[in-house]
Amino acid sequence: QCGAALKDATFIDVAFGRSPTSVSPDKNNSANSKGIFYSVTSKGQLCCFSLVTLGMETRVDLKVSGSYAISVSDKFVACSCADGIVRLFEPVTLDYITTLPRPHALGWEFLGKESVTVVPAAQSTALYPDTFACRLQCDSNKISVIYSERTHFIWDIK
Repeated sequence: QCGAALKDATFIDVAFGRSPTSVSPDKNNSANSKGIFYSVTSKGQLCCFSLVTLGMETRVDLKVSGSYAISVSDKFVACSCADGIVRLFEPVTLDYITTLPRPHALGWEFLGKESVTVVPAAQSTALYPDTFACRLQCDSNKISVIYSERTHFIWDIK
């Protein structure tokens, strides 16, 4: 049961995780029947569902105009969103952890390590590329992010 708020939602991406009850010394227990899965909607909702009840356990408003992808590790749930936003959450509680820095605004041209050229634009109207994909590294120390204008960043999230 998704609830009335998600009745007409379009789910964009899904990823499996582990609930606290599924954690055991057995390392093959990562996506078992006691587990959970996460999904993001096109309108910026992060949802956590139980594989046991198939019901929604919790939901978080990402406070973005749209979301595109999700990645899950033991330490983080990462959500790729519109306007260059990547948000990180704690996987069990979905408590907010942080938002990664945005990439350069559209219209900025990087010519090298020391040189930046800007196409004239008002700073308050800066537009950022959408974040189309993200993937957490298994040890959760790095996240790979791909933006809509074809840039690829690897962020250190220790």
